[in-house]
Amino acid sequence: MSDAQDVLEDVVAEDRPIVAILGQSSGSPRTGQDTVLTAALEKLGIDGETWTDLFAAGPLDRAFYAWLNDRFERRGPQSRLLSIADAHLSAIFTSSFDPVLRKLFETEGRQPETVLVGDPPPPISRSKLKPKLHYLFGMTGAGIFEPPASRLDLNARRAKHAIPMLNAVLETATPLGTVVVDGYRGKSDWLRPGELLGSLGQAPAGAVLWFGDDPDFSDEDAEVFDELLKKGAIIRDRRSFGFVYAEIAAGGTIPRLHSWNEPGIVSFADGCSLITSPTMRLSTEAAASIIDDTWTDALAPLRGPQMKDGFATFHSIPPSNRLIFSGVRRGYAILRDFEEHLTATTLRALKNHSN
Repeated sequence: MSDAQDVLEDVVAEDRPIVAILGQSSGSPRTGQDTVLTAALEKLGIDGETWTDLFAAGPLDRAFYAWLNDRFERRGPQSRLLSIADAHLSAIFTSSFDPVLRKLFETEGRQPETVLVGDPPPPISRSKLKPKLHYLFGMTGAGIFEPPASRLDLNARRAKHAIPMLNAVLETATPLGTVVVDGYRGKSDWLRPGELLGSLGQAPAGAVLWFGDDPDFSDEDAEVFDELLKKGAIIRDRRSFGFVYAEIAAGGTIPRLHSWNEPGIVSFADGCSLITSPTMRLSTEAAASIIDDTWTDALAPLRGPQMKDGFATFHSIPPSNRLIFSGVRRGYAILRDFEEHLTATTLRALKNHSN
């Protein structure tokens, strides 16, 4: 078992945020070209090997992208992508423009939200129920937000939308979460190595798991990549993300997928869930609190004055039951002798929640 697999297994077991960066080679075979890419190059009469070669014959028209969108829709699911379809991702950033990618994450009731605009930058968001899928370079079939038609358009899209989106990667993952990179090849991807490495430059130790073949960086990019490896910010694994995730799933350490940590969803110990309606919340929360899954979500780290103020607030007059609950989770509470008996009684009651 690799260091990357150990880290990923801990993150999954503890249900911490996982943010994925998927390159244009995600799902492609290790040897040979993507079948849609091969067909696109043949249609344009181009002797090339990468998506960047599409621009060799000049600007692309909307008819070509309509044709390409149809090819994506007709292609069968790729096994290397299917293997990560059930991964507990809180957000996805991709340089791919395949519209079918979003359908992969619609399993188990998830509702991925497509993000095509980076100006103004989209709000920071992480959600296992509604993971945001950021298309850095647009998506076929998206009208004015289709992929660039020329190299000039590609550079404009990169500056206006791709980079602002990428700047939010680490904040989306939070200091407790992890970023996984998969399917990225530096010399063939529309996303430049410097832009990707720049978005990860301030990552703490062990925060980035880089899967797949070596990214074939050169010169300064290779030096930056090696520096991030040496300081431990990036952990490498030459297997694919999907393969490693499948091994973890086979070990039985992955919690149930319905642990969404979303407002309005209440999960019980037996695996059942209750989805509260707005009407129910309005009528109930006037007199009581609904303890939904967000109450057990990962807490943002506090330091110095923030920790001191939180402790003082907890032991004065907390304004809500939610803050009392969060204060207990942070260790602000002072344990009294009778509380072990009270906790045991409460747990027994929760297991018999139907009564």
